[in-house]
Amino acid sequence: MPPAQLDGESDADFAHRLELFEREREHEAELSAASGTAWANGYENAVWEASPQVVVARLISRETTRIEIAGYREINSPLATLEVTQTARGAGAPERFTLQYTGLTSCGPTGPLDVLEGEVGDEFVIFAGTGALGMKTLIKAYPAIDFRRRRIAAMTAGD
Repeated sequence: MPPAQLDGESDADFAHRLELFEREREHEAELSAASGTAWANGYENAVWEASPQVVVARLISRETTRIEIAGYREINSPLATLEVTQTARGAGAPERFTLQYTGLTSCGPTGPLDVLEGEVGDEFVIFAGTGALGMKTLIKAYPAIDFRRRRIAAMTAGD
């Protein structure tokens, strides 16, 4: 909220103080955005380094399945089927794979929620460990629209 004009403050002084306030607010927003971008870039770089497989995959269907949680409780889970459209790292990724919830906490289900709540046709950047793509190897999934296009271009350069 901008500051109020002080008693006895001239209109010109108030305008100048308001301008300084706005500049400081813009500068703080820029610093916050830069800090967030730096953190995200650092985290994404760490995920990239930890992932033997990185693919871009399109959500081609979403169904519901029953899964057992903690060995005693069953819940409904979305079952997302994805199709690999690009391989950035790793070789021989299967053409299709599925993802679903991994567990349940007091806050709700856990797992690749961006994928499971996505719409058919949405694309995701999938980071995975060694082995067949799926729940056992999934490290992280980002919506491709949110993932920086320059990163996808850089990762797939040379294909």
